Amino acid sequence: MRASAKSCVKKLPRSKRDLIYNVINSRSPMELIAFLAENLDD
Repeated sequence: MRASAKSCVKKLPRSKRDLIYNVINSRSPMELIAFLAENLDD
C-alpha cells in the first residue's frame, strides 16, 4: 500500500498530496484507506 501511495504522490498536484502522505506515514495504511473509503462524500 505504501509503495502504491508513493508512486501516486508525484502525479498529484502539491495541494492534494497531504492525504497521500497521511497514508504513507500511517501505522496501518489499510485501515486508514478503509476509513477514508467509508466516509467519502457522494
